[in-house]
Amino acid sequence: MGLNLIRWVSDSHYRSFKRWKWAAGDRTLRFDYPLSSTSIVVDAGAYIGDFAREIADRTGATVHAFEPIAEFAEVARKELA
Repeated sequence: MGLNLIRWVSDSHYRSFKRWKWAAGDRTLRFDYPLSSTSIVVDAGAYIGDFAREIADRTGATVHAFEPIAEFAEVARKELA
């Protein structure tokens, strides 16, 4: 516990990371934008399309997803079809 406390006090990146984890940031904060069905989102580096899909599902926004790596782009294309 002592080492974690020292790290908490001395490392601002560690504190930010821990706060992100405690807030379940991957499921909550990552998608917390004031978007609506009239919004347009550009997802540059879409990987497999998971972010684009979630934003579209949550907000109804139009999402343009771009992925330069062919293998990932093919997965995203199927995911977002």
